[in-house]
Amino acid sequence: MEETNLEVQSTNNKKIYKIIGLIVLLILAGCAFYFFYWVKTPQYSLKLIQESVQNHDVVAFEKHVDTEALCTQAVDGFLAQEMSTNDMNNPLIQGIIQTVKPAIVKSLKDGFINYVRDGNFNMTNPFETNKTNNKIANSEKQNENKIKGYT
Repeated sequence: MEETNLEVQSTNNKKIYKIIGLIVLLILAGCAFYFFYWVKTPQYSLKLIQESVQNHDVVAFEKHVDTEALCTQAVDGFLAQEMSTNDMNNPLIQGIIQTVKPAIVKSLKDGFINYVRDGNFNMTNPFETNKTNNKIANSEKQNENKIKGYT
């Protein structure tokens, strides 16, 4: 009688160990799925980007988004769509584009970073600093001319 109880108890222990082993195996499989698959999906990256924008975390945003390449491609795409083939082959227009393009890309990139930081998409005009300096210089010249009697 004692032998049958020991046999039943030992089979019950074996079943419990098998169930515990299966549960541990399922947990390990879930962790492996998370670390080896889910973390490398685009959905996971987009989730991190979304959280960085919501938390106004510029460092995390720049870690996951290549804003320089994104802005450059956006400007190139816009120019390709808006310009005709004659304009694309014109060396004068190409020279102007190559001169102005870095300032536009920088302004667009700064707009993205400002949006992540502040939540506002206030883009600055890349040529505005020269305009404000010219306005100040012009107002000073007008004041000097008024002093000297010139209008």
